[in-house]
Amino acid sequence: MGGPFRRDRPRVVSTADDQGETPSKRVVAASRSAPVWVARVARLARAWVAGSVVFVSAAALAQSPSAPQRLSPVQAQSAADVQSQRSEPSRPLRVAAAASLRGALDQALADWREAGGGPSLVTYAGTPALVRQIGQGLPADLFLSADAAWMDHLQSKGALRPETRRDLLANRLVLIAGSDREALLPVAARTFAAPVELGGAGDGALRAALANWPGSTRLAIAEVASVPAGRYARGALEALGLWRAWSGRLAMTDNVRAALLLVARGETELGIVYASDAQAERRVRVVGLLSESVHPPIRYPAAVLAAAAHSRASEALDFLGGPVAMKRFVAAGFSQPPPVSDGAR
Repeated sequence: MGGPFRRDRPRVVSTADDQGETPSKRVVAASRSAPVWVARVARLARAWVAGSVVFVSAAALAQSPSAPQRLSPVQAQSAADVQSQRSEPSRPLRVAAAASLRGALDQALADWREAGGGPSLVTYAGTPALVRQIGQGLPADLFLSADAAWMDHLQSKGALRPETRRDLLANRLVLIAGSDREALLPVAARTFAAPVELGGAGDGALRAALANWPGSTRLAIAEVASVPAGRYARGALEALGLWRAWSGRLAMTDNVRAALLLVARGETELGIVYASDAQAERRVRVVGLLSESVHPPIRYPAAVLAAAAHSRASEALDFLGGPVAMKRFVAAGFSQPPPVSDGAR
């Protein structure tokens, strides 16, 4: 009834039940005697549905946040820069600095960290020793020297970035004695209400006292052949006509802070150090100031080293020359050097 294919046509069967479930449809064969083409159509339909599911799943996986994504070179560099900035605070800024900067530089670098610059690690020593260590591979980002000649040496070796070099600070030489040893000083040295400027007007009495100082007295001084403070001091003594009187009774040290310590401990009666050193030590007092007319101007050049690894090294050097850090240095007895004209140093 109705032709030979009536009972072979597919029919739609609802799987809904009386519980109110949402109906789903499935295709079933009308009988086991269905023609071959019907079975083939059914298999094709199932394969098409399965392929669609696989396609949709793959597309969804590609959009998943956990799926690996291939970045363009620009995107990869941007991501690397962000990661570097995130990890940078844990990498200390490494500084090699002249021993006479200890204390004031520590405070300035603490200000740098508080301003968001991150931690720092400072190696203090005499300038010649630092130059040797840098040449041997000392890891450092900044170098703060107490002498232009040693900075010139590094620059000639290509060890610094010359465009970052600047004179960061200035200083003065002073003659000191132990604060508890005033009775041992000649009368001429005890009667001054304020330090006398040696090499200036009115220094005759103190200069004469120094020229005739008792022979057992020793003078603490940094090593005169290579340490900047020692070279400056020798030049000043020669200009004042006092080198011959003192050259045979020097207590020389490898850095100026060590010379300061000899006087503070009472191991020597007199010493020549930087004004900033004398200000940092309560156990000494300043007997005389050495005029800048008797020695070259004292400058502290600073620069970023060629091997610097810290991405903010130049920024840190700018900070050390800025008003916040300069306030620390001036309070410690340093001064800000005058501007240097182009082509001069």
